[in-house]
Amino acid sequence: MHCNYVYPAKNSAGSERVAEALVKGFVKLGHEIVMHIDPNSIGVPVPIVTKIPQDFDIVHCQGEDFSDCEIPFISTVHGGGSDPPDAHWKHDPHFVCVSDFICKLVGKKQFVHSCVEPDDFIYKNRKEDYFLWISGTDWGEGKSLFTTILLAKKMGFKLKLAGTGKNQQIIDEIKKYCNSKIEYLGAVNGKEKAELIASAKAVILYTRLPDACPLVVAESLISGTPIIGSINGSLPELIVHNQTGILCKNENELPRAVASVSKIKPEECRQYALKHFSNIVACEKYLKLYKNVIEFGNVNGKE
Repeated sequence: MHCNYVYPAKNSAGSERVAEALVKGFVKLGHEIVMHIDPNSIGVPVPIVTKIPQDFDIVHCQGEDFSDCEIPFISTVHGGGSDPPDAHWKHDPHFVCVSDFICKLVGKKQFVHSCVEPDDFIYKNRKEDYFLWISGTDWGEGKSLFTTILLAKKMGFKLKLAGTGKNQQIIDEIKKYCNSKIEYLGAVNGKEKAELIASAKAVILYTRLPDACPLVVAESLISGTPIIGSINGSLPELIVHNQTGILCKNENELPRAVASVSKIKPEECRQYALKHFSNIVACEKYLKLYKNVIEFGNVNGKE
């Protein structure tokens, strides 16, 4: 597994967290895995290498082009919705998307949804009295940050906001809205994040962006926490309306979604996530794509 970062991933590093989940999944399935990452990493469940071993079957990159390597490679593009038409990866047969939405957008066929290691999260059937917005704050209104805050103020529900970013102006603006019901937590990771997601009534993800496959969807559903989302990007393929969340066509539908989301059963969210977003499911899909690359030189197989 080739990716450039210090393990374990923190904050909004979704692609790195997916890589970690995949590594844990492949280990569970009995495969020999090494990670080509920063040697200063700690707690890595597999050996770290500074050079790719030449006797391995395949290299799995996270968005990088590894065509100079003699070993067959596959690369996962974790975004892509806003990339230019001439982006190299769109025409390279070694690259895989993370949603059908992105595949259709760029004319590719193969995708594997972003995944989680279920053991890294907490499942709760009983929720506490708050809603959660969790993302990189730099996205701002792209993720309806202030729309969500104003919705909480108007409806009077408790809202916790988690995440950080480089734009201090946005963070300062968030803090101006904080009161006894609206709380800004900053960056959350590990058990704190797992507890925060599992205890929320719902995660509000009214994205306005062509999101490829927001990892928070898998993280929330595996915790038994439904999503209140939009119909933009990949959300309609990730969320089953009125079963694992509520998809709103416009902002006017958000108040009704907030009022009715408690009808969604946490256990249904959990079971759906285990079936569609667990790392074992993703690993099994990737194994088929690895075979295609090794045998035919592309992720699509024999064409």
